[in-house]
Amino acid sequence: MALSTFSVEKLYGSYSYRFNIDHDVNTFMLTGPNGYGKTTILNIIENISEANLLYFYNLIFSKIYLCFDNNIIITITSEKVHEDDSVNSDIQISSSKRVEFAYSDGNSAVKSMHIDERLIKSATRKVGYYRRRVIDYNNFLTEGNDDTNLEAARIVDIIAKEQNQEQLIMLFKSIPLTFIKAQRLYTRIINDFDNDGKKVSSIDEIVSNLKNRMSKDYFTFLQHSQEKDSTFIDTLLSSNIEYSRDEYNKKVLKLIPAIEELRSFGLIKQINTRPFDDQHANILSAYIDELTDKISVYSQIIEKLRLFATLIETKHFANKTVSFSPEYGLRVKAFDGQFLDVNRLSSGEQNEIIMIYNFIFEVADKSILLIDEPEISLHVAWQQDFIDDIEKI
Repeated sequence: MALSTFSVEKLYGSYSYRFNIDHDVNTFMLTGPNGYGKTTILNIIENISEANLLYFYNLIFSKIYLCFDNNIIITITSEKVHEDDSVNSDIQISSSKRVEFAYSDGNSAVKSMHIDERLIKSATRKVGYYRRRVIDYNNFLTEGNDDTNLEAARIVDIIAKEQNQEQLIMLFKSIPLTFIKAQRLYTRIINDFDNDGKKVSSIDEIVSNLKNRMSKDYFTFLQHSQEKDSTFIDTLLSSNIEYSRDEYNKKVLKLIPAIEELRSFGLIKQINTRPFDDQHANILSAYIDELTDKISVYSQIIEKLRLFATLIETKHFANKTVSFSPEYGLRVKAFDGQFLDVNRLSSGEQNEIIMIYNFIFEVADKSILLIDEPEISLHVAWQQDFIDDIEKI
């Protein structure tokens, strides 16, 4: 899915924008002076994909329009409505603002729902009843913490259910999107049983996530290899394949660089390929096929690791080299041989690692990638390489 057209009218009461995206070009750059709403535009797209509809109640605008390449159209309108003084019930009094959400895929009937202050207050009371505490609905009209975000999602679910539009929420959430925000360097506190109160930085999380990914694939490789080894005799007895010397040597020549690359990432130990022997051609043929099959479990991660390592290497971190392993994820070594704490890297170096890692490992295929202020902390040379890096990924 790709975004084809975006427009917003009277953002903050002042700004109206419309842009079309040419899908022959993968990258679209949005520029403008500070305070003109660039980040807000990205937040709008993200909050639609998260079905965070309360965000739009607090946003000043009149109309938002999105069209995607698969003919999906989303329209959001905001309007003031007058209170009905003739109605005495608090529950029936209209809000001073109403936000309408509409979704169309070109094939079925338009799905729509709305929110207003009355609906938000009513749903908030229900959430408070279930949570057995009084909840201030104003907490959900600004960006909150994880707890309030969960409660806000519950409020939206209740409002959607009352209008029989649960499917609309699911459709919004089905939009594949990743948003890499401007504040990429942060420290947060983990509150769980094992790490209660522990502080962790964003670069530490990247290192830990990469370690977990590599360790998981390494474990899968060991399991797969053990299964193959346990059935090798059966495979050998049932195999009718017997390669010629040239065929065997071609397979070996193709396998050697793959093995060396996996060794460089610590994903396999030493594996020696055997020279061809006419007397044991059938055994060697089965052996080389088994070895090829074993390392095939790395086919996805090795491509990403190769790209990650190559792009980091091209940045030429000042007097530092970066290595990778399932034992430590990512490690930085100074030219004097000392290993450095990744938190001691410059802000620009940390930003490069964080962004490139997220681009390669966290962004799903066929999804929309939003990046706010990608140039933060990057010197001019790295800024010039940025688009090329995105295109390579």
